[in-house]
Amino acid sequence: MVESRRYDLKRLAGLACGVIGAFLVALGAVVYQLTKDSTGVQVWFLRFVLMYFLTLPYITLKSMKQELPKMNFKSAVYLFAFGFVSVGASLTFYLSLDEFSAGDSLAISSSYLVITIALSYLFLKEKQHPIVIVLSIVSMVGVFLVARPTFIFGDNEEVNAKPDQNRALGIVYSILSAFFTAFRFTLGRKLNNTVHVSQMLIFTCTQALIAFPIYSITTNQGWYIPCMSDWGILIASALCCAVSNAVIALALQLERAGPVSIVCSLLIAFGFILEIVLLKTVPQVTSVVGALLVFLGSVGTIFVQMKFSHVT
Repeated sequence: MVESRRYDLKRLAGLACGVIGAFLVALGAVVYQLTKDSTGVQVWFLRFVLMYFLTLPYITLKSMKQELPKMNFKSAVYLFAFGFVSVGASLTFYLSLDEFSAGDSLAISSSYLVITIALSYLFLKEKQHPIVIVLSIVSMVGVFLVARPTFIFGDNEEVNAKPDQNRALGIVYSILSAFFTAFRFTLGRKLNNTVHVSQMLIFTCTQALIAFPIYSITTNQGWYIPCMSDWGILIASALCCAVSNAVIALALQLERAGPVSIVCSLLIAFGFILEIVLLKTVPQVTSVVGALLVFLGSVGTIFVQMKFSHVT
């Protein structure tokens, strides 16, 4: 009885960590949009700087104790690819925040599960339950409603949109983020049990720190120093996203991946709620309905996979 109670408390703690992690992701995205003179690439860069220095002591200790698995050439190639798509997923997400609302961006970016299913079928030869196909269509309809293409909905600009924002570009960035995230999950499964999570983090951070100057030189963005009032907001946003990684990693140690993925999907709802509270904006009805469909499609897919595919 005591062991059962401890196990239940452990699972509950894992789910709580998942909720906190999802909240921090949404909070980081919404808080960034409080800045006045900053770009998404700057908070993106700060995020990886923080992650690097938070991960470095841990991986150094693991290395000194010789507790890190030795990588072969194949694992190194997969690790490089994992870092590349991870950098791409986060960069395109932050760039999308410069073009339209955090709630819409979070909703479209969260459709990565549908793409992950397609990639797992193509590259991992994993067959999917018919219900999953239906739920994928539901999620895609949700993305369509959030995107609100002008050839159907007309040129209905958001009331609270900034003059220099390009909604179409924001949609493209969010979809790219979803694609990169799907590849990240697929490659992450390829790396399962071959590398340590700290190796994946430090490798990704290193690639991000290299990518920042390349991106900035190419696009001439992000080099300038933001105004003093933005610095606190940028650090808070970057810290939220950096801590969320650690909290979600802890959640996955305490509870199965399926339930943790379900509670992490709450970041879609958190994004819209935080926009209303912090930014004083009211999301469009199509965005709310679309985000709800994406959420239901994601949660339903995870439930089906847990029941029929024995995904833990």
